[in-house]
Amino acid sequence: MDNPPKGVRIAVMDCLLPLLFQSLAGSHVALPAYAFEAPPRLNGVGNTAIQPGKNRYGQAWPNELASENFIVAWENGNGSTALAENTLSVLETSWEALVKQGEWRAPVSSEKYLLWVILTPELSGTGFTTSYSTSDFPGGYPVIYLNPDHAENTAFWASLSAHEFAHTLQYAHRSYSTNPEDPWYWEASAEWQAELALPEVNAYGAQSRYYSEQSHFVYSSMENAHQYGMFVLNAHIEEHMTGPGGLKAIWEEAGQHPNKNWALLIAESVGTPIEEIFGGFTQNMSTLNFQDGALYFPPKIQGKLNENTTGRLAYLGTHYWKATTDSAVEAVGQVILASPSGFGESVVVHAGEKLTVTGLNSNNLAPYSLTLAPIPPDSGMNDSGDTADTDARLPENPSTCACNSAPSQKAPFWIVVSACLFFFKRRAPRRPFSS
Repeated sequence: MDNPPKGVRIAVMDCLLPLLFQSLAGSHVALPAYAFEAPPRLNGVGNTAIQPGKNRYGQAWPNELASENFIVAWENGNGSTALAENTLSVLETSWEALVKQGEWRAPVSSEKYLLWVILTPELSGTGFTTSYSTSDFPGGYPVIYLNPDHAENTAFWASLSAHEFAHTLQYAHRSYSTNPEDPWYWEASAEWQAELALPEVNAYGAQSRYYSEQSHFVYSSMENAHQYGMFVLNAHIEEHMTGPGGLKAIWEEAGQHPNKNWALLIAESVGTPIEEIFGGFTQNMSTLNFQDGALYFPPKIQGKLNENTTGRLAYLGTHYWKATTDSAVEAVGQVILASPSGFGESVVVHAGEKLTVTGLNSNNLAPYSLTLAPIPPDSGMNDSGDTADTDARLPENPSTCACNSAPSQKAPFWIVVSACLFFFKRRAPRRPFSS
């Protein structure tokens, strides 16, 4: 792998929410009792007014401090007033960015009650957000737990606090799921929401390593923290496809279809087939073409691209190959290719650039092979990748693209490649979603 970004401090995000999902699905996972049932102080007893217009839901703790929308509490020795003040400041900034400005749906209990934030070192991870059901809130009200052992790294603590708050917003759209494919996007979304909430902190960027070092994993993998690194997919969607609000629109779509997998939800919300989304996504990852790209880890290189390049890929997993010559590349197998020049079944790649191969077989670890050919002179295939006006040139009927069929014996290979490039190049950003 290339060297990591300079100045990046790496602290491992370890949110325990996916373990809760696994436990509810029947897996034997060790979680504290309060993961499933609210401690006595947090249940619906008390309702004491703390802030104008908002009450404490439950009873007082030995130590607590409140702000406009949150109340931070801790047992003796588990926190401090200074840490509580810092955490409240971060959370209120996140509320302002996501709820007020971003118009995310507020947590169900927050209209009347302050959101509980409990500082406890008993967590085996860095943070945890769960939801407790009561007669007042049969669908559940969220509670955030933060591990103060991680507070010394102030940038990471801020990002962690925003990450866990993001889960409370997600609960407003979608509840627990026993679908093993579900948890990854909760984490990938919360990491991107932390950036939207705290754009100056930038601690989220280091989590990209968990995608970049393991890009071949199936897109929904929960192995080795891969789910946190997948925030880069959301960065691509909002920075290159939808504009601000794209992630929120996906979660709104998810609320309407609670049993649908994320790959379908993302494609339907964005209005683009998932293979095209990943084609553009991997194209941008190959050059770290993002606003904070300097903070992201470059993808691991599978090897040098040559005529004998082969591999096997999980669904929407990606190999990154480094080109040593200028070539027109075509794939054999269920994959989509991408390079800085475009994406599709066939692309052009120049020496020194990265070619990406993304698996499209949803059932198996599927094989692929690549064929390389010289770029024909005067073929128009030495494109710089500048596609600002691509939308105006797209064919009215995309199914006429030659990428959907095998190369014709009557047409030279470079004509087929050119046609594919013409259709699959990254499109200009679309209008932002309305709120």
